[in-house]
Amino acid sequence: LLFVRDCYPPLLRRMLDSPRSSQARPASYFLTGTPGIGKTAFGLYFVCVLLAQKRSVLYQRAKMESSWLLCWEGDQAKAYEYISGSTEWRRLVNNFLDEGAWYIVDSIEPISCKYLPVLMISSPDPDISKDWVKQYSARELWMPMPSVEDLKVLKEFVSPGLTKADFDTRQDWAGASAR
Repeated sequence: LLFVRDCYPPLLRRMLDSPRSSQARPASYFLTGTPGIGKTAFGLYFVCVLLAQKRSVLYQRAKMESSWLLCWEGDQAKAYEYISGSTEWRRLVNNFLDEGAWYIVDSIEPISCKYLPVLMISSPDPDISKDWVKQYSARELWMPMPSVEDLKVLKEFVSPGLTKADFDTRQDWAGASAR
């Protein structure tokens, strides 16, 4: 189950509709925002949309031992697992050339990538992102906070027994965060 917030499709369009020049380096994006508002879920949504369009994805998350190449071979979707940080993975990321493919990383600095547009997802932590954003002239995108209505819908799936009083208390305590 993936909760798709109203802000996801417009964010996705901003990235997918950006003009590409064959002479320029592919676009780089840095998606950030308050922790717990759905940035990682957006990354998974982006992966699903790309795969539905029969496009390839290199996907890497911090704190995971594996990274993934997700692609189509004929009519079959395939997933290839790599050890994160391995020479083989680094070589793949640096040299992967597939029309329409993307490299998506979550909460870790991306590996140098020559041919693919990159989406880096992270909370606003300059230790993780500052140098990369500057080096690759990444376009910064901010994910908006979820609405109370979004959180109420999400609550029905995640915590259906949560009372209105408990929901309101959590909103007072944590703000508009799904955590």
